[in-house]
Amino acid sequence: MLILSALFFMLVLATVIGLLLAYSSKKLHVPGDERREALSESLPGLNCGACGFPGCNGYAVALNTGKTEDLTLCPPGGNSVAAALGRIMEQEAGDVADEVAFVKCQGSPDYARTDFDYEGLEDCQAAALLFKGSKSCQYGCIGLGSCVRQCPTDAISISKDSLAVVDPDLCINCRKCIPVCPTKVIRMIPRQAEYGVICNALDHGKVTRSNCKVGCIGCRVCERKHPALQFKIDNNLADVDYKQLSLQTTPPDFTALGEVIKKCPSKCIVPLGSGVRELAKAQTLKESRTETFARQAAE
Repeated sequence: MLILSALFFMLVLATVIGLLLAYSSKKLHVPGDERREALSESLPGLNCGACGFPGCNGYAVALNTGKTEDLTLCPPGGNSVAAALGRIMEQEAGDVADEVAFVKCQGSPDYARTDFDYEGLEDCQAAALLFKGSKSCQYGCIGLGSCVRQCPTDAISISKDSLAVVDPDLCINCRKCIPVCPTKVIRMIPRQAEYGVICNALDHGKVTRSNCKVGCIGCRVCERKHPALQFKIDNNLADVDYKQLSLQTTPPDFTALGEVIKKCPSKCIVPLGSGVRELAKAQTLKESRTETFARQAAE
């Protein structure tokens, strides 16, 4: 009988406490901000952090509270999300840069020299703790897939040459791969880019050449030959100034580009867009590399 009385008392007490909690929850409830909720619902929900805030809700809060007025900070959402945010905030959104990840390395075992065989955790950041990876070039792709595991759309894979490769059709511009790459070999380039420099080495040309046969040696052939192609040399490394290229009123001269690709001694300038693929097919590049390396060996 004593046990039943105790159980009954506990049941009544639990009921009373539950009713009090329900009443308090209703009484003390603060209505959610409808604009913040609308902003959050308009975002893709990837929580990738590309906007610079802690997730999509963080970006929504920042917009709602005035911490930022930039409606174009969600690259994965693109112009459609920016426009939706603009309608909620009653502002003009502007355009979101449509970019894709690009791995600036082609240092496969056939071309890049290695200092030792790495046997450890299959993680680029872990491997980088040991002399920044096994390759002599400390700027190249380590190839252990840290970026692959971060990609939410499976746009990145590791090739048979142990290099990260990005499928531009699957890349959503979230940039989650960039911070996990210890050598900073991944950069964002315009989705419509027709060509790029596939090297990340900042060493002097002689050092780069000793580390990798296809590394940029900063010879300035690309920069001097056809300035309108907007190749620039900085810290011994060629790159394309895509911003300046986009400001030009005329499209790239593909004939000039084909000439630059052919004259590049390291063959680190590669075609990316469909408009130039016929100028430099894979077999043509391979034959050109073979001729270049044979000539260099003879010299």
